[in-house]
Amino acid sequence: MALLRTIYDVREKPGQARMAQPIDEAIAEVRALAAEYAHDPAVTVLPAPHSLHGASREAIEAAATLARELEVPWHIHLAEQEGDVPFARQRYGTTPLLALERFGVLDERTVLVHGIWLSEEERTLLGERRGAVVSNPTTNMALGDGIADLPDLLRKGVTVGLGTDMNAKPNIFDELRAAEALQRVRRLRMGILAERENQAPDPARPFALATQGGARSLGLEVGSLEPGRWADFLAVDLRDPSLLPASLRGGDSLLGVLSSGMVPETALRGSWVGGRRILWEGDLHGLPWEELAARVRGCRAWRDEEA
Repeated sequence: MALLRTIYDVREKPGQARMAQPIDEAIAEVRALAAEYAHDPAVTVLPAPHSLHGASREAIEAAATLARELEVPWHIHLAEQEGDVPFARQRYGTTPLLALERFGVLDERTVLVHGIWLSEEERTLLGERRGAVVSNPTTNMALGDGIADLPDLLRKGVTVGLGTDMNAKPNIFDELRAAEALQRVRRLRMGILAERENQAPDPARPFALATQGGARSLGLEVGSLEPGRWADFLAVDLRDPSLLPASLRGGDSLLGVLSSGMVPETALRGSWVGGRRILWEGDLHGLPWEELAARVRGCRAWRDEEA
């Protein structure tokens, strides 16, 4: 599990003040959280300066420095909306990614959340620096942000993972389908994410964005079942109608339908994290729904009381 601790120190926009925190205080809290879980191999703590408009240059530089100290990636919302580009030019005199380059923080630990409005020059630079992008297609559609150029990012050697930002519909299979569908709409053809330059298409490639790509962006040893990695996996009922007849043939046919046609609500039976069963047929193990609801109600009551 990766805990991304947001760092927010800018108070310029309405609503930012309630989240803003002095840089030294925020960094100290991230470092303390990392120390708390330092001996837990199942938990990783990552600093996450929110964005160019939510975190100052000093906060971003401090977060990147802490990431190197902790030997983990760091995340930042960057080039999400079209307006982020003129904002960066006005504030820093350059484009969003080149601003990070000027700060001296762009490297293999840098993970961009969204990365939609990157120029070709920036995508090339990100690949050269071995950075990563986490794309959130359903969120981008919900907010009207745009479409990330995932094929070009992949061609340029950028690690691409899939995630969900605003919980528009927190389902990684929906994110995977949306990622492919948006590229098809943009390029007017099918099978975009499986394409490889001068090579035959790889049906496993789209699925890897939702597994291995996401894992790499979090610095986690997960995303595939092999020695040395955590046993994180899902149990799929191959008898589910949404998987037939592909599940009878197996191979690429099954892999394709897992990415495009499976109905997760009926086909997924359970999930395991670190070899331990967490969910089985709708029942969450280790945390009763009633207790979870009570905790949420308690948090809300605490917030209302503080307000």
